[in-house]
Amino acid sequence: MITLAALAVLAVAGVVSAVAARWAFARYSDQAKVRAAKRQIKASLYELRLFVDEPAVLLRAQRRLVTSNLRYLALMLRPLLIIAGPMFLLMTVLDSLYGYGPITQGASAVVTVKVQPSVDLGTTPPAIETSQGIAVETPVVRIPGEYRFCWRIRATGAGSQQLKVLLNGAVYEKSVRAGGEFTIVSRRRVRSIFAWMLNPTESRLPPGAIERIEVAYPAAWLTVFGLTLHWTLWFTLAAVGAAIWLR
Repeated sequence: MITLAALAVLAVAGVVSAVAARWAFARYSDQAKVRAAKRQIKASLYELRLFVDEPAVLLRAQRRLVTSNLRYLALMLRPLLIIAGPMFLLMTVLDSLYGYGPITQGASAVVTVKVQPSVDLGTTPPAIETSQGIAVETPVVRIPGEYRFCWRIRATGAGSQQLKVLLNGAVYEKSVRAGGEFTIVSRRRVRSIFAWMLNPTESRLPPGAIERIEVAYPAAWLTVFGLTLHWTLWFTLAAVGAAIWLR
């Protein structure tokens, strides 16, 4: 059921994106100049096919074709810049929702904790606690130059699990999902409000030394009616279908 719901959300997002892009290109580009550039491109292509035995004409047609294409791209630049920001935000959020799947039972993953630069990882002893469905396979690995430390964990049970990172007397929790079926997972739990806008699948971390806790989940694939595709392809199919229908 969650797979169908994910597909429905991706379909709606693709259709809305296509409608928004069409509106932006119609609203913020000079349509008369766009039509003129298209006509010039078609005329140059016809010349290339009709005058294959006349080198001078071919050269002029090629020059006009390049010039017309550059003019057309310049006309598309303004609406493209307008929709680039919202589209980047949308794709980032969708990837945080559907880009990764749970850890397969019995498989391993790396937990990475990013701390503030003021934290001295050489002297601060971090620790980790997990629920019954998660086993810690390695001792902590400190990377002081990048202000982070890591553990490797293994999923011993299925379902929603929990881990706790203990640092400087504070406790920071992070959810972990394990199992074989597709489900929405929280790859990162972050503290910054701006980072949370791109990773909204879990509440923000409380104030403290830790900026981010990340679980290296495997890439996810959505299987619907026997067809398995990455979420970006389902999104693209919906967007392209809506764009063709709106023509």
